[in-house]
Amino acid sequence: MREKIFWALGEIGDPQAIPALIPFLGEREVDKALRKLGQGDFVDAFHKVLDSRDEVAIKKLREWGYRREVASAFIRVLDSPLVAELLNFRTLKVEEGSSSESDRDSGLLKVWQQTLRYALNSIWALAQLRAIEAIPLLERIGRRRLALVPKDSWQDDPIVAECIQAIKILKPFATLPRPASFIPEDTSSLPRPAHAPEAPSTANLPAIPESEPKDTAH
Repeated sequence: MREKIFWALGEIGDPQAIPALIPFLGEREVDKALRKLGQGDFVDAFHKVLDSRDEVAIKKLREWGYRREVASAFIRVLDSPLVAELLNFRTLKVEEGSSSESDRDSGLLKVWQQTLRYALNSIWALAQLRAIEAIPLLERIGRRRLALVPKDSWQDDPIVAECIQAIKILKPFATLPRPASFIPEDTSSLPRPAHAPEAPSTANLPAIPESEPKDTAH
């Protein structure tokens, strides 16, 4: 059903569909739909970043008018079931498998190596995009890896190292003040101030005695 919707949005050709499609970059029908909508260069840039951490491609994505949506696409890669399974491995290696392995094992190893590459490059891309919204996910992934990796070798774990580097880049941007704007902010969701308490009643207090009149000289 989802693939049919993506296909239909590409066939309709309305540019308003672009921001709705971008978070699903990497899916076949989404890539095809975005190409029909004239965004083919950015689709290619996304895959170059995902495959090889291309500097020119990430710069192109930063200059696109959909930074938040592109960040969502990389976050979706990190949240995928394959990456979740990958995080359970005690040891992660970037090197390719040996040719002496069976075809089945070699094919499975290539899938995991590609998944690891996509995960590492997505973390890097989120840092380059200054996607501070990804910080909670990166912290969660890093903590999960630290719980599995032996304490004496956590520095050699590529996921942990990449998460630490990305968080180090993103944290300062998360604490920057908001730029001034003439547009009034929406305060409807903020708690209302408490009503000022009424002045205390003096009805039950004893009366204040009147001062005695002073004697006046005649």
